[in-house]
Amino acid sequence: MIRYLLDTNICIYLALGQPPQVIRRLNACYSSEVAISSITLAELEHGALKYQRMAQLEIILQRLQVLSFDAQAARAFAQIAMHSTRQRSAMDKLIAAHALSIDATLVTNNEADFAGYPVRVENWATPAD
Repeated sequence: MIRYLLDTNICIYLALGQPPQVIRRLNACYSSEVAISSITLAELEHGALKYQRMAQLEIILQRLQVLSFDAQAARAFAQIAMHSTRQRSAMDKLIAAHALSIDATLVTNNEADFAGYPVRVENWATPAD
């Protein structure tokens, strides 16, 4: 069962191997508990092409499942878009909707981008106290 859906910035941290707390949190999970959305994959593919980092992307993809954005996620997107009062990134809305549709916690270092959406959010990049 997927418990965590990783946002693009967390995947970038994984590719860079830092900050260490992100790596530790991922390593503490079973591989069946963590995934990325196909929407996140699209953002990662774009960045990898733009900055010529395809090898780093392949490292990420070896460790993470990629979930297809399906009809259930599309319905969740409609719900989020209807109740969104601020102009926000469509990609962020799609990723939030995907997490909502599978009842997963969205892991991001951009918590403010998802504030007000009906989705659980965790920040693995914040150092433990």
